[in-house]
Amino acid sequence: MVGIRILKEIPLSVLSSLESLDLELKENHDNEDVVNALQSTALKGGKRFRPLLVFLMGELASVESTLIRPYARAIEMVHAASLCHDDVIDGSTLRRGRPTLNVATSNKKAVLAGDYLLAQVIVDLCKEGNLEALEMLSEVIQDLSQGEWIQEDLSLKKFDEILEEEIILVAKKKTASVMSWCMSIPFLFTDKTMKRDLFLQAKYIGMEFGIAFQAIDDLLDFQESSQKEQTLDWQNGVMGRVLYEYRQLGGDLGSADLKEELLAEAKKSVYQKASTQIASCKKALGELTAELGSLNSKQLKAKEALLFLMDYLLERKL
Repeated sequence: MVGIRILKEIPLSVLSSLESLDLELKENHDNEDVVNALQSTALKGGKRFRPLLVFLMGELASVESTLIRPYARAIEMVHAASLCHDDVIDGSTLRRGRPTLNVATSNKKAVLAGDYLLAQVIVDLCKEGNLEALEMLSEVIQDLSQGEWIQEDLSLKKFDEILEEEIILVAKKKTASVMSWCMSIPFLFTDKTMKRDLFLQAKYIGMEFGIAFQAIDDLLDFQESSQKEQTLDWQNGVMGRVLYEYRQLGGDLGSADLKEELLAEAKKSVYQKASTQIASCKKALGELTAELGSLNSKQLKAKEALLFLMDYLLERKL
């Protein structure tokens, strides 16, 4: 579940929806081994941040939680499936303090388990009967694959050939597409006369939030790693926002040691850009709620919680 500080700011109705969200694969399966492997690794624990966004936007849209619960479950399972695949690609051995699925089984089985989980999501949403929601989620899954593919292509480029828009494109595909889906999906179930405008506005908020989220994630990863590890990341072809800004400031990424002064400036630049995008999120959220008209108490609490999350995202650098 999400952190204690966040929990204090979330409406009780949303917390109840999060706590009751069932990620168990209970239906009959031909191969229980794959189910058990998933339940003990990728589906175990987690902050459920993406379902949180779904339920908060559901409150804002005045949509019953029971109506959007299958979609909150679906996006968390898509996220878990992407982690199965990412851990193989990145060669990760630990996640959430436990061995990753690829370590617990094998790389091949981890990929197959991720595929299995994605198939389960499609089966589940087909039963819900909302083809538009299913199509949207299928596009998110495509984005996740494309983002990883683009990142792999970038790893083959020389460091001075990589453009900022290429790094942002990876963030849009791998992170923002998911956030955008989470924040817009509830508006598929609102009054049809208002649905389209609200849906597009929510989608924009999610996209901007996702790009900022990835920028701060890059910043946190850098702060939590030694300079040696970051240089190694670059040697492996991974360039995040901090290393890009460092390079733009004239830093030499081929050097064994990064210059502290330039590094501090690079971090500051990444943070400022994320702050600008969060400001854009807040503005768009204000416009969306204005379109909704007079907000009831549940909607007001949801809006306040969303604004808190936007501020909290920027505080994560501390």
